[in-house]
Amino acid sequence: MRDWILIVLIAVLGAGLGYWVVRSRGRDATDGRTSHPTAAASGAIELPLPGTAPTGGVTGAPGVSGSETASLAVLEFEGEPGRVTIMRPEVVIGRHSEDDIQVRDVRVSRHHARLVARRDGGFEIHNLTAVRSEPNPMQVNGVTREHANLQDGDIVSLGGVSFTLWLKAA
Repeated sequence: MRDWILIVLIAVLGAGLGYWVVRSRGRDATDGRTSHPTAAASGAIELPLPGTAPTGGVTGAPGVSGSETASLAVLEFEGEPGRVTIMRPEVVIGRHSEDDIQVRDVRVSRHHARLVARRDGGFEIHNLTAVRSEPNPMQVNGVTREHANLQDGDIVSLGGVSFTLWLKAA
């Protein structure tokens, strides 16, 4: 009898570990949808070494200088990561290493917000934590929002870490 209990316990622990591994690889535990695809599938940015040319859609990491001629907008953070040039129509901002814009601050969630370019040249931002039972706040110009259309000069705060959106003139 004791052997059967041990076998069942091992099977349950193995299944739980397998489930955890699958869920932790690119899945958002809040609703089961993939929150951020793998770097290869999404074209996520690999930041170049200092002194080399950037190769992706986001520039502005410390020590990296890039041309802003093809940029859509610039995010200017109060602290790290500083000035970030947006060169793709959709980026994810968060603390996770696979996020397009990584903010190393515990107040920011792993995948906190998605910034999406609109056809009119503006941007919209979506709080990816809004569906959680305890969402991490996002404020636009001091007003708590789940999503918002952004204009030039708008100030966005993700859990207390702020940046200003500067649109590029067409």
